[in-house]
Amino acid sequence: LVEQALIPSVLAGEPVPLADLELRYIREVLDRCEGVKDRAAKILGIDRKTLYRKLQAADAADQASSEAIASR
Repeated sequence: LVEQALIPSVLAGEPVPLADLELRYIREVLDRCEGVKDRAAKILGIDRKTLYRKLQAADAADQASSEAIASR
């Protein structure tokens, strides 16, 4: 169900790196789980700690990107 909503929107645009697609999918699943990370991790088939680690890495990358843009 989530896949059906996400994949057509990705295929309609430019190709994206797999890591970006993974993060989009994780965020879509989290949104549909109303932010309940335990439930989202179960749906994704990953450990809750893995989900937290992926989200922390994405947040760190977003922050670094924002800081780089701000320093220009």
